[in-house]
Amino acid sequence: MKKVYLFSLLCLLACEKDTLSVDRLVGKWQISENMFGENVEAVFEKSYGDKTIEFFEDGTVQSNGSLCFNDVVDSGSLDTGTYSLTTNLISSSCNFVAGAAEFSLETDDEGLEVLQISYDCSLVCRQRFRKVN
Repeated sequence: MKKVYLFSLLCLLACEKDTLSVDRLVGKWQISENMFGENVEAVFEKSYGDKTIEFFEDGTVQSNGSLCFNDVVDSGSLDTGTYSLTTNLISSSCNFVAGAAEFSLETDDEGLEVLQISYDCSLVCRQRFRKVN
């Protein structure tokens, strides 16, 4: 009986999903790549934009550009919204059909952790950000 219990416990621990934590997410992220295409075969391309997104412990997020899909930075303007670690969604003033953009922490081709944001659009619209602090 002990073996069955121990085996079950080990299975539960091994199958546990990697969840986002505030510690991993909070901070400033700089755009590094864009994906925009008509199908799932779209690939990430290097972004030369200056867009940053900053997550705060109180559940708010701000960007030096739009929180919508683009890497254009309007000087002197900030776009703000909220995020949820429960749903992994960013809510903002963008006109998303679903009302929010989905985010996750991923590992890129170089093995580095990146913030990936998937925007609700009629095409494949994603951006990746690298943490700067």
